Amino acid sequence: MVRIGRDVWIIVAALSPESIHEFAATKNAALDDPEFVRTYQALDETIDWDPRDPRLHALATDAAAWDAQAQG
Repeated sequence: MVRIGRDVWIIVAALSPESIHEFAATKNAALDDPEFVRTYQALDETIDWDPRDPRLHALATDAAAWDAQAQG
């Protein structure tokens, strides 16, 4: 997840440098949310899981719910 996050930062900085401050603020706020941190860490643990692993559906649901809540 750290490598993916780094790549996202590079893309945002290259394509939309004017939005990098807002992007950073949003990410920092997310990292203050224990539910985001739990979900982020759980996603990182899935890297070696089989794509058919039934736990993925529940984790995807959790991630989508957090994102919907964060979007307000």
